[in-house]
Amino acid sequence: MSNIKLLSSRRRDLTMGVAIFFLLLYALFTQSHINSWNEISRLASMEALVQHGTWAIDNTALGNLTGDRIFWNGRFYSDKPPLLSWVGAGVYAVLHQGFGLSLSSQECNPITSPCHCIALMCPQSSPDWAYYLLTVILVGIPSALMLALFYRSTDFFGLSNPLALLLTGVLGMGTAVLPYSLVLNNHVPAAACLLVALYALVPSKADGALSQRWLFVGGFATTLAFVVDPGASPFFVFFPGYVLWRYRLRAWPFLLGGLVPLAVTAALDWWMLGDPLLPTMHASGFDYPGSPFVGNIAGTHSAANVLEYGFRMLVGDHGFFAFSPVLLWALYALAMLLRERGHWLRGEAATVGLACLAMILYLILLTYDFGGAGYSVRNLVVIVPLLFFFAAQPSLYRTCQRRLVFAALSALSIFSAWQGALAPWGPVLPPLRLETAAAALEWPAPLTTQQIGAIPHRLDVTFENHPARLVGYALDADTARPGEPMTVTLYWEALAPMSDSHALFVHLINSAGAFTAQRDVFPGLGNLPTSYWQPGDVYADAYRVDIGETAYTPDEALVWVGLYRKDGPRLAARGADGRSLGDAASLASVKLVPRPGDLPNSARINFGNQVALVGYDLNTRVIQPGETLSVTLYWQALASVERDYSVFLHLTRAGKIAAANDGLPYTSPKRMRRWLPGQVFQEVRPLTVAADAPVGLYNIEVGVFDESQGRLSVVATDGHYLGEQHVLLQVRVGDK
Repeated sequence: MSNIKLLSSRRRDLTMGVAIFFLLLYALFTQSHINSWNEISRLASMEALVQHGTWAIDNTALGNLTGDRIFWNGRFYSDKPPLLSWVGAGVYAVLHQGFGLSLSSQECNPITSPCHCIALMCPQSSPDWAYYLLTVILVGIPSALMLALFYRSTDFFGLSNPLALLLTGVLGMGTAVLPYSLVLNNHVPAAACLLVALYALVPSKADGALSQRWLFVGGFATTLAFVVDPGASPFFVFFPGYVLWRYRLRAWPFLLGGLVPLAVTAALDWWMLGDPLLPTMHASGFDYPGSPFVGNIAGTHSAANVLEYGFRMLVGDHGFFAFSPVLLWALYALAMLLRERGHWLRGEAATVGLACLAMILYLILLTYDFGGAGYSVRNLVVIVPLLFFFAAQPSLYRTCQRRLVFAALSALSIFSAWQGALAPWGPVLPPLRLETAAAALEWPAPLTTQQIGAIPHRLDVTFENHPARLVGYALDADTARPGEPMTVTLYWEALAPMSDSHALFVHLINSAGAFTAQRDVFPGLGNLPTSYWQPGDVYADAYRVDIGETAYTPDEALVWVGLYRKDGPRLAARGADGRSLGDAASLASVKLVPRPGDLPNSARINFGNQVALVGYDLNTRVIQPGETLSVTLYWQALASVERDYSVFLHLTRAGKIAAANDGLPYTSPKRMRRWLPGQVFQEVRPLTVAADAPVGLYNIEVGVFDESQGRLSVVATDGHYLGEQHVLLQVRVGDK
């Protein structure tokens, strides 16, 4: 088509120079260490694949440092799409096996670091070179190539070289592209893919084989963006829709190109989780004890006040346009092009505009945390280069007034972006923002004097070498039932600046000295690291603690709270008088009451949709080595049982069996095939503890199996598998 203006001799081609400049720039400022759950989750998958040969991250050094994970089939996995981690694992394999580099669990806080954790400027901090090189390769290179392609695309509009270079510079150094090109994430690679897709749609308007090749590239890049960053799903809908509308049957190369990354990702998902769905689509995977997220798709939900949340996301303290005011110029450019009815790129502009609008509405209506702590709204990074694409119209810069407006917006944006570059995952406020009366930072706001005076239960607990103290707590109830959550609110006061981030735990310890429930988490669900607390401020932070389905009742449990470094031991706690409290502070006692039902410790643990454990009891929860523990199990047939299954009952510690009793049920009849649906059967199964069993806490694990078919899976209420055994409870071997 005559309207297509491919790069020509009208201006000097500096594409390669642009790519090299931005690659060197980003390599110079790339961070030295991990600093967010998001990147830790991806790196844990890479570490698991290379060093353990599995996708499961629970045995990795990084796997327990992130809340961005799901629990599936008895193992923890990253909740991130697998493709980028799989590619990264290939890179990490070369770094680890070829150069002896390993990922480190050490964190660096750019707020307190004198060189802002910039690897090449912080040699004294022993940078994690594996993390640095993975970030440069997986994020820095795609970002530099994206900016080179953007520069090249400006010639579609006939923009002069000086303006093209200026616009490219503002995109690469004055938007969220800059800070997120310096840390490991999926948004920048996905943004690069979407720009490739948009770029491909332009020459695809030509006739013949050239059109087919570009359509294939466009389909491949669109789907690749989606499988790398599912948040880009509106483009996965609107780009193919536009191509089908425009080309009808001739759109087949676009669709064919899209099948390739889709098939690869489905295969990786199957390898990882046993089905072709992305990890975030396994809603129940987020529903495990200690999970920081709710149990639904993507582990998210709507904000309490959607209007205020949307206001803050766009122009408030997290404002997408407040952090990068120059994006308002890009929006203006898009609107101006859409007004030109005969413009040859009007279809592409409308498609991009609708997809961007859909993505923004999705984030406003169906999320609640702005994508977590970090610069701007990181989920919207993918739309930044697409909006800038239409800002290359020469007519936008013809008057002095317009050039001045663009210059002012660009200056503010560059200042803001470089603030973000110094702490991409840290708390940064935009240079221009609007606020509602109720607007506040996403992390808990410091309490007022009146609120501090109203703290229900006052404390004065300090922790060793930690400049903060626990000044109070509140419980939502003084009783709890198995399978139900309770909320513990803690009140913390910062005494001095903190250089390290600490995790905290909330544990419920029953009368036998065993765990009834536990929650290990970072303050503010990871959005308020202790290293960001301001001296003198008091924060209230609420933690949901889930009581286990088969927690023993009736009983009492003590609520214990403590702090620990992510890669170190617990911090010693002391009372107001300086007296040692051990490695945790005891807050209060909670009564554990039975759930409704006629059986002791009523429950419903489904084994393969064949039988269910509907209750249990035991003669003691503290036993000595060499003694016998009697466990009473109550079984119910859920259907006509297909086989004469056996039952196993194990006493385990750290994966090793200390006592076992496997065999047919001690019931009458013993054969499960004779059980009638709905009937309940009782058996008493003894467990004799080894005489040399070490003192400590042990798990009682129960399951159902067949000698020829193996174990039945534990089935969740939504139908997914939880593993091949259920941990009934903990007992103590030795003195309490």
